[in-house]
Amino acid sequence: MATTYDITLAAGTDFYHRFSVTGSGGNAFDLSNYLVSGVVRPTYGSTGTILDLSPATGSPTSGHIDIDLKGTKTTGLASTQGIYDIQVIDKATHNSRIKMVEGYFNIDPTIRF
Repeated sequence: MATTYDITLAAGTDFYHRFSVTGSGGNAFDLSNYLVSGVVRPTYGSTGTILDLSPATGSPTSGHIDIDLKGTKTTGLASTQGIYDIQVIDKATHNSRIKMVEGYFNIDPTIRF
């Protein structure tokens, strides 16, 4: 079962968050044999993407998945609420997917001054 975590991002600003994922037994999930993928979509049935989260693993054995978005990537995003998920995909077969994190993704407007 995926962990639920809601995110709020101010459009045009940097955003960083580290997820610590665990496997059964509560130990860090070893991400060494997995690719990581994550996107924001308008709704569950949508095929369109609002934002590619480009998640990455720092040290794969630590179970850490990082989202590190620069303001240049979030500039121009419309104020909205969508949904996101982060999945890991088996590197060898590319057909085994595990959803690690999911939730609402809120994009708030930014006042520039």
